[in-house]
Amino acid sequence: MRLEHGDVILSPTDLANFSACGHLTTLDLQALRGGPKKPVYPDPALELLQQRGEAFEQETLLQFEEQGLTVVRIRRDDPDAEANTIRAMQDGVDVIYQARLVMHPWRGWADFLLKVDQPSPKLGEYIYEVADTKLSTETRGNAILQIVLYSEMVAQIQGMFPERMHVIKPNGRETFRTQDFIHYVRVVKERFIRALETEPETYPEPVPHCDICAWRSHCEKRRREDDHLGYIAGMGSGQAKEVRKQGFHTLADFSVSTPFQPGRGARATYDRLREQARVQREQREAGRIVFETIPPQPEQGLCRLPEPDKGDIYLDLEGDPYIPPSGREYLFGWVDKADGIYRHIWAMDDEAEKAAFEAFMDHVRERRLLFPNLHIYHFAPYEPSAFKRLMSRYATREDEMDNLLRAGVFVDLYPVVRQSVRAGVESYSIKHLEKYYGFLRNQDLQEAGRTRAALELQLEARDSNAPDEASLEIVRAYNEDDCRSTLALHLWLEALRSEQIAGGWEIPRFVMPLPEPDAAAEVRSAEIRALMDRLLADVPPVREDRDPWQQARWLLANMLPWYRREQKSFWWAHFERQKATEEELLIDREALCGLQPFGDPVFEGKNRVDTYIFPDQDTDVDVGDQLQDLNNHSIGKVVFIDREDRKLKISTSTEKFN
Repeated sequence: MRLEHGDVILSPTDLANFSACGHLTTLDLQALRGGPKKPVYPDPALELLQQRGEAFEQETLLQFEEQGLTVVRIRRDDPDAEANTIRAMQDGVDVIYQARLVMHPWRGWADFLLKVDQPSPKLGEYIYEVADTKLSTETRGNAILQIVLYSEMVAQIQGMFPERMHVIKPNGRETFRTQDFIHYVRVVKERFIRALETEPETYPEPVPHCDICAWRSHCEKRRREDDHLGYIAGMGSGQAKEVRKQGFHTLADFSVSTPFQPGRGARATYDRLREQARVQREQREAGRIVFETIPPQPEQGLCRLPEPDKGDIYLDLEGDPYIPPSGREYLFGWVDKADGIYRHIWAMDDEAEKAAFEAFMDHVRERRLLFPNLHIYHFAPYEPSAFKRLMSRYATREDEMDNLLRAGVFVDLYPVVRQSVRAGVESYSIKHLEKYYGFLRNQDLQEAGRTRAALELQLEARDSNAPDEASLEIVRAYNEDDCRSTLALHLWLEALRSEQIAGGWEIPRFVMPLPEPDAAAEVRSAEIRALMDRLLADVPPVREDRDPWQQARWLLANMLPWYRREQKSFWWAHFERQKATEEELLIDREALCGLQPFGDPVFEGKNRVDTYIFPDQDTDVDVGDQLQDLNNHSIGKVVFIDREDRKLKISTSTEKFN
């Protein structure tokens, strides 16, 4: 966004910023008209990302040239860049790099325009399609906004919209139909232009874009001054909106409010948030750490802790979802309680990631022979979720993973903390909790954050250079701190449990019911594994190293357990819901929580139709779905649902009631 002869000139990035945060546009516009200037912060990680992006652009450009395509490069310092871009399009060159596109009030530089054989009104027998390079392996909304806008600019020159547009990523090219997005982009453009013309009052509500925004400190200061509701741990944007409707606009006000019945969500949720706000207010007023234990509830909080075992393991993974081709867990770290030793495995490529996963699973199997009652402790659900992905991706250690999940070996300490402790923190991340149980880190967090970001960018860009040892040591030390912090947190929770028991509370140990062994399934799994081993005997683990016959055998081998593996995802989610609280089910779109009978049943032929009402919640449940309760009993088929009136009708065969 800039001024040119009194007019505001816009770029596709401005549109993407508006889509991410309306207040960002307000601040940019104020800065343009003499208000506070946009802050500039040195960010080594961002600078490295820009360098990687430019290098990837050059790699892509070189590939086009190596294919023998005619390429025209438009210089950014060329005063005739727009005219030279149009001339290159009229000349019919194959690829235009850094195309200068103008459509008042928009200006932009498209990474590439690619010639396509298709008649157009103004160019003749060909048209151009837009292609942008992105390091991320996932195409995000802001990228779509930009390339659609570029496509509209190109359409003005060639007389027709290109049918397709492209995002070139390290893991390949992704192609989109412009017509699938053009109407949405036009709506966003209209809202954006209207906002520039009317300059509506906006507020710096926290959004994901805050993490990379230059204005973040400016907005943070404003929210601090306003005692924003978003600083209450666990307070979502929708809940904050509901609290404001009730007349409470600050953390302090809400912390002393009286209970109310919300228009959306469960009353218990807002009661919990109010108590959280109270403890946070008390801590900042006292100037010291403040926390309180929550009375135990069956199968929640401290009641979720199993009996400690000498063989317990404390696990933490370092991963990046944007490392091509589909994300990677690049560091496996854990501490064995038996000897107190921290162990770790680096996994910089797919082959190493598979080997690291298998090595850890084999380590657990061996430890369970010595300590049958051990558990694997972690903080937040990332680790078991990552292991499920790895098991499916590499089709390995499936039975071992299934056994660990069925036996309840993984123990997530995050819900234990949230359901047993109320602390004066704005976030229940493990790093914010460490002051409560006295854990001191050896590795500086800011240094670790910068180093991890640089390492991950290097892996995302597929840099062939090995990471330097100093950086690896910083990330390793950070991971070790996380593992040892998880151990310290577990010991603290056990101490709180002992204190509550001494105070008269009954807190039973969590014991996972042992599943019934399925001998037939075990035999079948052994047969499949033996056949897979034969098919994969001489097949290289890396796709690029396989010839067509080896690739065919790899596909055939991995098809053998495919259906059983796919069914696991459903049952894993089902078992997780059985452990979920009502609050967690309310935000689970695959569930419908809090059904209450409404009126009398109606009989239609051989079917009985029951009507229910339910609390306000977002759900994907729809007509035609077969519903089951948490005990896996069939409820019936949905024949009607009204989300606005929160009413549901379920049809069941009358034979069920006979």
